[in-house]
Amino acid sequence: MNYKLEDRAEMIRQAYKGLFELASSGLFDKYVDFIDVYANIKETERKRLCNELNELRKTAMLAQ
Repeated sequence: MNYKLEDRAEMIRQAYKGLFELASSGLFDKYVDFIDVYANIKETERKRLCNELNELRKTAMLAQ
């Protein structure tokens, strides 16, 4: 991933979000590793981004 450091988190977040919207939770868990390997994501970075996505999902469910 050749993004500026300040853009990196947003690009990873968009990749996670896109996969999350397209796949069931089981498939998300299966394929999220491809994003992690490609982007060379550290475990702490991954946990933080996944927590943010879960919060967005909860907010969206409440809005419905």
